[in-house]
Amino acid sequence: MNPCDSVLVPLPGTEPHPAIVLRIEGEWARVIYGTGTRRELPVVVVEERSREAKALELYKTTYFYRSNERLVKLTELRPRNRRCPPGLFLKLRDLVDSPDPT
Repeated sequence: MNPCDSVLVPLPGTEPHPAIVLRIEGEWARVIYGTGTRRELPVVVVEERSREAKALELYKTTYFYRSNERLVKLTELRPRNRRCPPGLFLKLRDLVDSPDPT
């Protein structure tokens, strides 16, 4: 598993969500997962039917929020055999690395 890989991340009480590996830290991966819920927070949006959505096999508009960053054991992730487009990867990494606005 490598940065830029698309994976499914398990979340308690729901189906696994699509996520992007941002960094590998030993036996752990720092990921950011997407959701279909729009909120009034800093966000990276992947629009339905966009080039990025097609590359990641996302079938609806997907929102990536800074608060959806997680550190997950590599063994818990399900690879999706997809890579995040470089431009989107940089936007996601910048979102996570930016200072918290609160």
